[in-house]
Amino acid sequence: ICTSETVRRTIENMFSRMEDMLNRTLPLSSPLKHQIRLEKVPLGVDTSYYRPMDQIKCRKEFGFDAEDIIILWFGRFSDLFKADLYPLLHVFRKLLMQNKDKRLRLVLSGSQEPGTDYAGKIYAEARHMGIDDFVKIIFHHEIENRAALYSACDIFTSPVDNVQETFGLTPIEAMACGVPQVVSDWNGYRDTVMDN
Repeated sequence: ICTSETVRRTIENMFSRMEDMLNRTLPLSSPLKHQIRLEKVPLGVDTSYYRPMDQIKCRKEFGFDAEDIIILWFGRFSDLFKADLYPLLHVFRKLLMQNKDKRLRLVLSGSQEPGTDYAGKIYAEARHMGIDDFVKIIFHHEIENRAALYSACDIFTSPVDNVQETFGLTPIEAMACGVPQVVSDWNGYRDTVMDN
């Protein structure tokens, strides 16, 4: 079972390479040909939980102003195993400079491994760039209702650039809450987020 077309192609390529290697190295009377069935079955979310909620009420829950334009990233704070968020900070800074009349806010939310502080490094970079007043970090344990966080926001973003992201549940969760996406043209996201 493959969760995305990317996974299906990757597994197919792995079997083809193994088959080719075995055919070249083993003295077989007839070439080996794999007969594996790879079905694509995407992951899903519970739409009775992940659903659009009252945005104003949700914003109050998280202390966001009604006039803010909130861009949300949700995931695991890890530049090694998920996404390098430094480019997101730089893009957000450009957005701030180009839209001085708008109340843009970047909310980074999620969890991180004990003993690491990637979130702290990201916030230090935001401070260094002079945009820390517009960036908020919320840790997973501070969120009672993820659907409310999604519903409080205007845009969901995920700049994933890691091979581990073969599907991507957070864009699906945000979609179910009625939030538009700006995500990487990457792996499983290609199956779930359509351009325009």
